[in-house]
Amino acid sequence: MGRDDAYDAKTGELSTIRDDPESIKARDSDGALVLVTHVAPTYVRSWAIPAAEAEDIVKNVDKQDIPTVPELCGVRLAVRRDNPGECENLFAGYLMAQPFTGLPPPQYMHGHQKKFADIHDIPSVGPITVVRRDLGSFGAPDMRALYDLMHEIVAAYNDDGHAGDEWARSQMSVSAFQTHQLLRPSGLTQGVFPPPHLLRPRVRIKGLVGKPTLNGKLGYRDAYDHVKKRWSVFLDGTTGMDKPLGIKTDNLEMFKDNIVACAKSCANAVEDQLLADRRRCDREGKPWISQEELAWAAFSDTIHAFPQPE
Repeated sequence: MGRDDAYDAKTGELSTIRDDPESIKARDSDGALVLVTHVAPTYVRSWAIPAAEAEDIVKNVDKQDIPTVPELCGVRLAVRRDNPGECENLFAGYLMAQPFTGLPPPQYMHGHQKKFADIHDIPSVGPITVVRRDLGSFGAPDMRALYDLMHEIVAAYNDDGHAGDEWARSQMSVSAFQTHQLLRPSGLTQGVFPPPHLLRPRVRIKGLVGKPTLNGKLGYRDAYDHVKKRWSVFLDGTTGMDKPLGIKTDNLEMFKDNIVACAKSCANAVEDQLLADRRRCDREGKPWISQEELAWAAFSDTIHAFPQPE
């Protein structure tokens, strides 16, 4: 894979971002599968489920099953508790930690947290399924990236007093999370896991006439609105709960970051392998078991081809 293979030479767009408009259309076809994450006490596993099942999870999600800190970071998720009472789930507790306390809601608490809060009549969390609400890909590397951040935030609340609280809150923005993902050691620099799908294109606003003060501002491009024909853009320092700007394509300059492009290409290659394996087992009438470890191992040659950060 060359340094620029992940770019559309004509438009300069990152050609491997799976939640772009054309990819959303492709997921609407019959037999479409969505990459989600199963989270249990002993594993975090990518899993492919039918698009209709993923849509049902999103449609019926309760407000209490929407992780708040990821929402602030621009990652909109829905959680389904698959078998409450089956087991404790530390991963789920970290994912659902609240912004100003570092503690999850009661139904996601575990062990000593329940004892501390004097909660006795709520069943344990059990395994969960995590879905992106825009039905984009959310595999195990994405969950691990969020877990890394959530672990740091919870630790800051627990150990560092007021300064720790301030640092934790400073990490709850779209730009802070994107920087955290791009630089995290387990992603781009060490090749332990393929990089996550959650990286967003870095953009600069240009050529606005009605609001010229926005020209030159930096941020991250998110979803595309087909009706308004504009991209949602989160400026640096804003959170996923702030209203994004609606900016036309012609008014966005995208940074051609080869590291991000290659990360997207690699993550999508693993996704393709997982989904193809699911379809093959369905055709043959065999139960599907994720071959995730093999998929990660297949990355060892590609990951070293990444251009190193300057």
